[in-house]
Amino acid sequence: CSLMFTPQPVKMALQQKTPSNTEKAPDYQLTKKCPGFFSSSSSKLLTPCAFSPPLNSPMATFAAKRKVPTPSIPALSNDLINEIGGKLYPDLRHNFILALTCHARKFRHNSYQRASFDAALRSVVVISMHLSPIRSPEAARRLKGVASHFYEILKESVAGSKGKKPYHPKKDKFSCVASAALVALLDMEESSEPMNSTNGNSFPMEDLIQNINRLIDTRSNASLNQTAEQYMDPDNLDPGWGQVKKLCATNANTDLDGPFIKERKKKGACPSGVVFELLEAGREMAKKLRDLAKKGPAEPGPLR
Repeated sequence: CSLMFTPQPVKMALQQKTPSNTEKAPDYQLTKKCPGFFSSSSSKLLTPCAFSPPLNSPMATFAAKRKVPTPSIPALSNDLINEIGGKLYPDLRHNFILALTCHARKFRHNSYQRASFDAALRSVVVISMHLSPIRSPEAARRLKGVASHFYEILKESVAGSKGKKPYHPKKDKFSCVASAALVALLDMEESSEPMNSTNGNSFPMEDLIQNINRLIDTRSNASLNQTAEQYMDPDNLDPGWGQVKKLCATNANTDLDGPFIKERKKKGACPSGVVFELLEAGREMAKKLRDLAKKGPAEPGPLR
């Protein structure tokens, strides 16, 4: 007799549903190879991390450029500085002024060096109007308006023997024409009778030159030794009188709230026919400069 063989459908269905060793689920294979991958101790690996953009992403460039501004350093009293101790540095403003003025004298003879001449005079005006001590060439270079290519000149002006004392003008005296001109006009307003004009009080050019020389320290070699007629020559590149012109200009003093002085043409008022008027911004600056000159040299202090 013949036996009939019939496949069992249930067994075949189970064989179809059971995955083979090569068709195991990915999670099953990963668990088999790494038993502790999904354990509680390794669950921190599955925690989402903070977003970090790729290096070539624009967001990475923005994050790199973003900087937190440095807060301003409060002023320290002399008692606190002495208590803290450490090395103290003198005020070098006047050394820088003399070095830049001497540098400008070398450039006044060649027309192609006019840009360097103007940059040196602008730097002198900016440093002379700075009311706080400047104790290093790096600090002077960071001032707005001081040309960065004068850094080597500033360094050479304070180089030398360690026992060499920095230059300071005498009390009530100034090392450059710019600060002396403002204080001279302020003194003339308070002591003499000015020429009344439509917009303010003006003073002759000859009187201004005389009062500037009265306030200049003789050791600075910055006196105005020429006549008013010579200074009116457009080809005259005198570093001293050039500072007065910088005080009259607007574009040269944008960071100092200028202009400080106004020049007027007034025939018959004086032999030169030129008068000068102290503006409000110049009057405020002149008062501060005069009070600073009365105090004398600044005390040595830490680098800031």
